[in-house]
Amino acid sequence: RIYALGGQNRANVWVRDKDSREMKVETQEYYEQMISVESLDPREGIWRPEPSMLRPRMFHSAVGSGNYLYALGGCGVDCSPLGVVERLDVRNGKWERVSEMIVNRTFLSSVIVPY
Repeated sequence: RIYALGGQNRANVWVRDKDSREMKVETQEYYEQMISVESLDPREGIWRPEPSMLRPRMFHSAVGSGNYLYALGGCGVDCSPLGVVERLDVRNGKWERVSEMIVNRTFLSSVIVPY
């Protein structure tokens, strides 16, 4: 499976129309961090929703190892660098906090190196 997790998306907000005074949804020019996760089965070509991460993040890194998908660092809700590492157990669909990195990081890369 291929996973897409977190990131950013344009925010939709409710605003009051100046003339009619009715409420309507409008896309704003700012972005919000996402908490959602989805996966693609390349054989079927179908995206499916997966359990959401424990916290929203963008500009993070993700790697898969064994039955786990890890989300590392990134930018939190207030856009400050994160040090939190969490993982999804793909067998049971549960996220858990793993640890805190030594240094908070954003715009990072990660790789699995077998030993």
